[in-house]
Amino acid sequence: MQFIIACPSFRAYYSPNGLDYNLGRTNMGGCDFSVRPYTYLDTVGDTSLSTFQLQEEDLVYKVRAFLCATFCLGITDHLL
Repeated sequence: MQFIIACPSFRAYYSPNGLDYNLGRTNMGGCDFSVRPYTYLDTVGDTSLSTFQLQEEDLVYKVRAFLCATFCLGITDHLL
């Protein structure tokens, strides 16, 4: 996990040697800070969520941030 070395802020917030936070918050879908508007489900009436899809921003940034935070917390048995 090379990106953890480049993220001292995650260690400062989530590691036992830092603030030891165990909770984080992120938006669901596009928000005011997104570079483009997007949603996870664009198909009207899809109540089974069969067209649900994470976007590139989620896979590149959000999932990586979650993994970094869980690694700093010492959690290795997560579902991701």
